[in-house]
Amino acid sequence: MIEILPYILVIIGWAQEAPKEGVLIEHRLFASEDACKAEGREYVAQRKIYAEEFNNARFEYFCVPAPTAKDLDSIIEKGE
Repeated sequence: MIEILPYILVIIGWAQEAPKEGVLIEHRLFASEDACKAEGREYVAQRKIYAEEFNNARFEYFCVPAPTAKDLDSIIEKGE
């Protein structure tokens, strides 16, 4: 059986001048790291206009490998 190792795109947004007002966190699943990074770059680029409009808002993205079936089994066995 071939296991596909998807990537999770994590997007974090916050107002630099008022970070306590809230933080935006989104996540999406992608089949490849390249697709994940491309979507993250595009998302951040499209939101640069918010920097001036919303308390100097800033957005960052990260692409992290999703846990494998083996990882999940290990977590379940450990009871974490």
